Amino acid sequence: MTLLDANRIHDEDTETQRTRRLRASVNSVIHRFRTAFTLIELLVVVAVISILAALLLPALKNAKDKGKQAVCANNLRQIYLGFGLYATDWNDYIPPVGSWWYDTGPWFSHLGRAGYLGSAEPWPNSPTRQRWKVMRCPGENRPTQTLIVTPYYDYISGPIDTENPAGGIASSYSLNWYVSRYNYGSGYRKGFFAGPDDGRRDNSPFVVDCPDAGNGWVLPFFFDIANPALWNHVSSESGFYHSFRHSGQRANMLYMDGHVQAVRHVIHGGAASDLYKDEMWLNAP
Repeated sequence: MTLLDANRIHDEDTETQRTRRLRASVNSVIHRFRTAFTLIELLVVVAVISILAALLLPALKNAKDKGKQAVCANNLRQIYLGFGLYATDWNDYIPPVGSWWYDTGPWFSHLGRAGYLGSAEPWPNSPTRQRWKVMRCPGENRPTQTLIVTPYYDYISGPIDTENPAGGIASSYSLNWYVSRYNYGSGYRKGFFAGPDDGRRDNSPFVVDCPDAGNGWVLPFFFDIANPALWNHVSSESGFYHSFRHSGQRANMLYMDGHVQAVRHVIHGGAASDLYKDEMWLNAP
């Protein structure tokens, strides 16, 4: 082979390598164009994600609300056990509805101080008092009032004013007024296990997840909850609308036999008998 032939072969190899590199570079660019999203494709993807989010978020919120409702129902069952232990230790008596206006406090203060409600925690607006974690409904994550100027709080401490000297009552739950009737601070009721006068513990509303009395006060007892006239906010009256705060505008009700049921107000198709029972006990304790 002559030197000229060798140079020619070398030039041909060099050109071949250049061609291969150029072809590889062009193929790489083409591949990137083929795999990249166009603007229209990106907009379609964003639209699909938005639709999926719109469909899933309500379901996730509903699941979260159901979870809060379940925790609330479990709280009520623990409260029922507290009443049962108290009645066992005190000859079938249970504490009066009470309130913080009395030295003995409301009914749950009796149970809590005796150790029937588990662990306690400080009450920021009232350092000399305690509140018990089981008394808080997780659905109460903000002031329950939304339509009136003065907010009312239940477990969560609120502003101190003339009607709420301690800022809330440290409870998301309230006891049936008929337990002690007008003997608020001294009406220890005997007959927890026997139930009301008619003996029907299964249909006797006992503790409910709605402590606000409907008259603008936050009280540890409830009455007349089935009255449609007290549902809406009227003048200074708070109304019961905020209390049915669980999924489907329901409140959890604990009955005297220990079962818990999610109930609706009568204006939403609920049965009045599920909410209240007049004259559970005809006589004062």
